[in-house]
Amino acid sequence: ALPDNVVDAFVKEARVAGIDIFRVFDSLNYKDNLVQGIEAVVKANGVAQAAICYTGNVLADDTKYTLQYYTRLAADLVNA
Repeated sequence: ALPDNVVDAFVKEARVAGIDIFRVFDSLNYKDNLVQGIEAVVKANGVAQAAICYTGNVLADDTKYTLQYYTRLAADLVNA
């Protein structure tokens, strides 16, 4: 993860350069990093697209990565 001020500065400069839409993702689905990126985009008046990385089998009962895991993460990002 990059420091918050670096993310903020990058997004701000990218907006000035004409980038409108930003896809925000974290390879480990770490919610705090995702939220920080989304907030930076919103602060710069951009459009944030949160992307969730998929891993595992959502139909297996013996894993952390269930369908409920992904739907909860998506709801958390919407509500952040």
